[in-house]
Amino acid sequence: MFTEQVHDILVELGLSSLQAKVFCTLAYSGDPTAYATSKLAKIARQEVYRIADELEEMGLVSRTVSTPVRFQPVLLNEALAILMDRRIKTTSALMKKVKEIHIESAKKQPKSVTSYIIKEIQPGEDWFGNSPLKLATTQSFDLLTTFDRLSSRLN
Repeated sequence: MFTEQVHDILVELGLSSLQAKVFCTLAYSGDPTAYATSKLAKIARQEVYRIADELEEMGLVSRTVSTPVRFQPVLLNEALAILMDRRIKTTSALMKKVKEIHIESAKKQPKSVTSYIIKEIQPGEDWFGNSPLKLATTQSFDLLTTFDRLSSRLN
């Protein structure tokens, strides 16, 4: 049950289902070889090597050169932190692109009824003034919303 929850969270954080399956199998099996992982995860051994290479590139697994080759996953908390950081960076980069497109489209298009608000939210900042909603992260990000949505959150 716990490994299913971990698997699902890893997928939500950006791993493919197979990557999450291999990571969980390596983390919880006790035998970090490609052979054992392939048998437990029911994945072809060649796929385990390919996926382990991908996980290694992400910093989630390290390889021990031995016979047989062994893969050592990072601790779960570290893996979650790595993936969260990647997700935050990806989302932040996407928000910058959306902000640029919004600004450019606002210049070229006639004023619409819906106006958008783009606000940079700082760590620990009170989002709406006298609100219990505070940013619980160490990084700032841009919030993109419509005035109507923001108004409905305040009421």
